[in-house]
Amino acid sequence: MKRGSLSRSEWQSFLDTLNSKLALWKSKLLSVGGRLVLLKSVLSSIPLYYMSFFKLPSWLIKNIDKIRRNFLSGGSSSSFKGKPPVKWEIACSPKVCGGLGVLNLQLFNISILSKWLWKFFDNIQILERYPFLLSTLLRLCPIESGIFSIASQGRVQGGRWIWKPIIRRPKNDQDRDQVQALLSLLGECNLSPSPTADSPSWSLSTSNQFSVKSLYSMLADGGLRFQYNSLIWNKLLLSKVQIIFWLLSLHRLKTKDRLVSQGWLANSSCTFWNEEETHDHLFLQCSHAQQLWSPVLHKIGIGYLPPSINQCLAICSDMSIQPSVCLLWGICFPTMCWVTWTARNNRIFSNQTLTPQQIIYKAIKFLILWSSASSSKKLTKMKHIILSSGLPDILESSVDSNGIP
Repeated sequence: MKRGSLSRSEWQSFLDTLNSKLALWKSKLLSVGGRLVLLKSVLSSIPLYYMSFFKLPSWLIKNIDKIRRNFLSGGSSSSFKGKPPVKWEIACSPKVCGGLGVLNLQLFNISILSKWLWKFFDNIQILERYPFLLSTLLRLCPIESGIFSIASQGRVQGGRWIWKPIIRRPKNDQDRDQVQALLSLLGECNLSPSPTADSPSWSLSTSNQFSVKSLYSMLADGGLRFQYNSLIWNKLLLSKVQIIFWLLSLHRLKTKDRLVSQGWLANSSCTFWNEEETHDHLFLQCSHAQQLWSPVLHKIGIGYLPPSINQCLAICSDMSIQPSVCLLWGICFPTMCWVTWTARNNRIFSNQTLTPQQIIYKAIKFLILWSSASSSKKLTKMKHIILSSGLPDILESSVDSNGIP
């Protein structure tokens, strides 16, 4: 292991390894869900060993992120034609904050290197055995060589520690107020002799022991919570449906109105109807969408179709609706939207047209197949709710006399 930082030429071999992995994958043949799985499990794990010992330079992180971003978007490792639907910073944020949970390399690099600092603080013998580590630690933490001593900041009087901190004389009233506030805080901190040695405590974990995961979660947490996190990342849905549903909830699907706003010089009319194609129009307000939802809503138990995506997402949190209806809506709504989006793209790029009845047939057929894919309790419960709702009856009514939907 080389001591010190690596040169740019030495890091280049690492980038070549990353690109060689991608050469074996055909990103355009994978669904967006499959690409996300490979990105998280392989592309994001390759740099972990290096991040455990080195602080990655910013140019290297930028190159790795470019490779990961292009792969997730469906392009090659070096280029991607088009604008990503969301910023990379959003994709790297946790799912509970509205992101995809992709690893933020810069924050994880800080977190995984911090474990060495914890080892030094937790075991002072390491510093005594390897003195050169102490100088490195002191550069990171600019404190005096008496690193674990407060002898110069007070004295023991009557079996009790009395604080007498060495503080530079205040120059103005503001400094005096800050000194008084510090002395008040120190007065509340009572120290007494103890037979056991002091030890560091990590407040971000229940075990009070440092963990890379807890520090990374704290650094990556933006503070805001995504309202529909549990609905979108429902484990009963396929990953490709989850991601399309995630983009839909953020209004980041590449509908024609968004393409026009980004400089696309073409007509923004809906693919199915002669009105502007927006998220709400395409999936809910269009006459084509109304024909899709009309026979399905009654079977699910929903009285009316909300006019906006946000109102549709809010149905699952409505306490006045039965839990079984919320569960059925939570899997039917994203599935119908996914099939509609697929049919819309096939009509534009492949000139394949599906009738509303064929789209309904495809969506319900997928739901039944997914619920029958495993014998787990959740899927068994979902299959029972689907069969008892009467949705399979729509399959029989949507098949013509030739047996073709």
